[in-house]
Amino acid sequence: MPRKSTLILTIILIILTTSVITFSISAVVFLGPAFNNKYQISFDQGSVDYENIKKFNQIRNALKTYYYEEVDENVLLEGAVAGMAASLQDPYTVYYTKEQMQKILEIPKKTEETYVGIGVSIITDENGLVTIVEPFSGSPAYEAGMKQGDKIIAVNDEDVTALRDETAIVNMIKGPENTTVRVTVFRPSEGKSIDFELVRKKITYQYNIRSEVLDGDIGYIRLISFMDDKIDQEFKKQLNNLLDQNIKGLVIDVRDNPGGYYNKVVKISDRLLPDGGVIVYTEDRNKKVEKVFSADGAQLDIPLAILVNENSASASEILAGAIKDHKKGA
Repeated sequence: MPRKSTLILTIILIILTTSVITFSISAVVFLGPAFNNKYQISFDQGSVDYENIKKFNQIRNALKTYYYEEVDENVLLEGAVAGMAASLQDPYTVYYTKEQMQKILEIPKKTEETYVGIGVSIITDENGLVTIVEPFSGSPAYEAGMKQGDKIIAVNDEDVTALRDETAIVNMIKGPENTTVRVTVFRPSEGKSIDFELVRKKITYQYNIRSEVLDGDIGYIRLISFMDDKIDQEFKKQLNNLLDQNIKGLVIDVRDNPGGYYNKVVKISDRLLPDGGVIVYTEDRNKKVEKVFSADGAQLDIPLAILVNENSASASEILAGAIKDHKKGA
């Protein structure tokens, strides 16, 4: 009888122990961080090598242990996430932090900006030199003869080629209205440096689109970016204004336009192309094709030319390609 009682007690203990272990495992799996105070990321063993998991942990631990400053693991993880997108080496696949995305989303809300300066738009080239994209019509820079492609190398005789900080250089150029700033540029087309004495003026800069009538009654629309909630509406408005002036042809300039909203360039293309034509199509990894057709009932019936360069990308390429495919312009 005692042996039987001992056996029953042993079985009960085994059951209880198994229940506790099962509960513990279930809690770790299902309760996650609430139970064990740790987050877990899982990977498919069939697609990820264990050596890469080890490598990740080794680098993480090394940085936490040996880096000369205290390491914020949130910053490390943010960098790892950005690295995943960057590893694809696709210029159109980019990860933005919350703060970066907020700044990007603010841009379309601005239609124009007023500031005191010389009146140029700029980019930083592959060598880190601040390069003029466009001197605004009527601005001090335009009137003085600055040109697209000029590279700013000095401000008030201070060399800025090693500065490599676009914002800092812009701040050096800006200043109180009606004061003078000396800007030195290198003009690659002439192989020489040129000094400009410029009087700062109040500049009203329209962010993404400008238009005018050129000699010979040729309309000109400069599309700077498609990253604008109202760019399609503004394009139609300015196009109609040009047509009301009886232009004989139209030039659309998307040079140095990095692209923007897909749906906006589709609407702009639709205004120019005949109904029923394919504006753009997409094909996914499963070979599924989706086509977008023009259908707004309007098209442009005057000669059309579109200007592009090596910096015209994304939505700019869609617009240029659609015009070319439909033989609506050169």
